[in-house]
Amino acid sequence: STIEGNHLIGNQDNVVILDGTLNVIGGGMANVTSGGLVGVAIATTGVEDPTSWPSFSLLTRDNTVVGNFIGTDPSGTADLGNHIGIDIETDDPLLMSLQPLLPTQVPRYTTSILSNVIPGNDTGIRLTGPFAAGTVMAGNLIGTDATGTTDLGNAQDGVKSVNADANTLM
Repeated sequence: STIEGNHLIGNQDNVVILDGTLNVIGGGMANVTSGGLVGVAIATTGVEDPTSWPSFSLLTRDNTVVGNFIGTDPSGTADLGNHIGIDIETDDPLLMSLQPLLPTQVPRYTTSILSNVIPGNDTGIRLTGPFAAGTVMAGNLIGTDATGTTDLGNAQDGVKSVNADANTLM
């Protein structure tokens, strides 16, 4: 699925991908996700999938967040922050406890966060849990306006990683 060209302002969660694969948020036309609790949330719930080892969800992977204005207005110059700009998380304790047991052939969850403007949030990007591992963040303007020259800041963290390893920030 592709989600693009929307102005989502003031909702609790503006864009939510739950147990989804191969979604593109942005791309051709940018989304504006501001003034809410979370601008973009991508999460794994641990819903059982009898076809996957060891019978739990491996569905949230290979999603892309690209070219969006997260925590700002459509011009990328005003602070309209969210509590969390982009939130990639595993919220199921069972999945977190089973991560070390996964065989190496089981695909890791991969999210690409590319060329977004992410200022004015409390936390710009938050990665939580082992299934947020492997996230690639490249070409984002974190804490600045769309020109990259004016400080709009994020109140706490630009990027925060909690129990999520092997992430790439470029």
